[in-house]
Amino acid sequence: MEPIRYSDGTLVKMGDRVRTRIFLFFKEFGRVVYIPGISPQHAMMEHNGIKRLGIKTDTGGSGGFWIDPKTNVVIHTVTFLKRDDSEPGKLATTEEWD
Repeated sequence: MEPIRYSDGTLVKMGDRVRTRIFLFFKEFGRVVYIPGISPQHAMMEHNGIKRLGIKTDTGGSGGFWIDPKTNVVIHTVTFLKRDDSEPGKLATTEEWD
């Protein structure tokens, strides 16, 4: 599988610090906690050919952000801020997601 990248071309790595936009207005900061093809498969992040990057926000929420299947680029509402090698935490389980 081709590596996943941010819209600026930077390679996505586990634990990256990112900024996301929710509903185009609300900014959230968080960490990458799930990368399709690297992390153990999660039903909410990968199904029917759809892949999403899992991000855990600093406020405790979790979200999945679309990855373009043709380019392997994460949706432009996710912005890479910096690398962070500390433990990123875990994505909510499928049961907790509901």
